[in-house]
Amino acid sequence: RTWVLIFGWSLALCAGLVNVVAYRSWGLYVSHMTGDTTAIGMRIEGVHQRNVHIFKFQQATLLLLSFLFGAFMCGMLIDKNQVH
Repeated sequence: RTWVLIFGWSLALCAGLVNVVAYRSWGLYVSHMTGDTTAIGMRIEGVHQRNVHIFKFQQATLLLLSFLFGAFMCGMLIDKNQVH
C-alpha cells in the first residue's frame, strides 16, 4: 500500500506548510493543537504577569475552539459506516 504512505506524507507536508505560513503571518500555529493549548496556558500566565495582551489569549482560544467545532462538524457529516 504505497499510495497510503504517499498520501500520508503529502498530508504531513501540507499541514507543515500551512503551519509555517500561519505562524509567519499571525504568530500562531494552526495545524498542531497541542502547541496552541500550551500557548493558551503560557498566555494565561503572561496576562496575569501583565506581559501579554489579552488579544493574544483570545486569538489562541478562538483558534482551538474553531478546531474543535470543525472536528465536531466532520464527525456529524461523515457517516460512521464510511470510515474504517
